[in-house]
Amino acid sequence: SDKYKMKTRDDFTVFTKDEYLANGAYGSIYSGTFGPPGPTQLKIAIKMNMSGNLSADAKEMKVHADLFCGVRERGFAVVRRLNLDPAKIGKIPKPLFAARVGKGKGAIGMEALDTTLIKYVAAAEKPVHTLVDCLKQLASLLYMLQDMFHFMHGDLHGSNVMVRGRTVYLIDFGMSSFGAATAKEGRTVTDERYA
Repeated sequence: SDKYKMKTRDDFTVFTKDEYLANGAYGSIYSGTFGPPGPTQLKIAIKMNMSGNLSADAKEMKVHADLFCGVRERGFAVVRRLNLDPAKIGKIPKPLFAARVGKGKGAIGMEALDTTLIKYVAAAEKPVHTLVDCLKQLASLLYMLQDMFHFMHGDLHGSNVMVRGRTVYLIDFGMSSFGAATAKEGRTVTDERYA
């Protein structure tokens, strides 16, 4: 089915899949619409988690939101201090919601994304130039996140880097870690022992 009924707060809202974007070990990313047809309907990207671990899904959403808000709040000062070009830094997509989808499955909604880095580069007129541009944006974002949070993604590959327009977006923070102690001990931010 291309329609999913999601429990958000006290009511149900429908997500309608438009396009499959990528697949990972614990779920898939889709583009689509959220909410009833009309002016309030949102175009979004959604990660459908198939792990059945709603606690991990909620923690991943919190990490996603913490990174998004941290970059938004303190990012400009860090960009200046690190002497980065603000127009050439990748982004964290705006998180919108976490929801239940069926029994034991969760979903994380975020702002709309177009495609994966792999598909974007493959379709480019000048793939090498496009790849270099995207990797520079990604490297600047990771440099900034490392400086701000001692952040390590833990699962970085071409399907966890999405593109909208010409901007790269980093997603999937379920295996991420913050701080040297966390990484040294092999823990992630969604690990029960770390919470």
